[in-house]
Amino acid sequence: RSHRGIDVESVLGEPVRAVADGRVNFAGVDLPGSRNNENMTPAQIEQVPRQSLGNGGRYVCILHHPTGEGAMAWVRSCYMHLEDVEVQWGQEVRRGDRIGTVGR
Repeated sequence: RSHRGIDVESVLGEPVRAVADGRVNFAGVDLPGSRNNENMTPAQIEQVPRQSLGNGGRYVCILHHPTGEGAMAWVRSCYMHLEDVEVQWGQEVRRGDRIGTVGR
């Protein structure tokens, strides 16, 4: 399916880590037909039946602070198709912090 993301080859259950420092600005699930996804705790995410998930599944987005001289733009990275989510909305993360595990 066509999308604007980058798919990275990985193994089921492998740790997923933040690419840069930032703050979690979404942690939840993709539900079919829903345009208003809501933030959820890791425990709430786990309770959503797998068969009811949309194409993105369980996912996390992180807003990364501008860094370096002349940096003005915020960048957002999203991590889709997670098996487990280990962070929640508003949480500060550092580059390399574990945010979840690879799912399908």
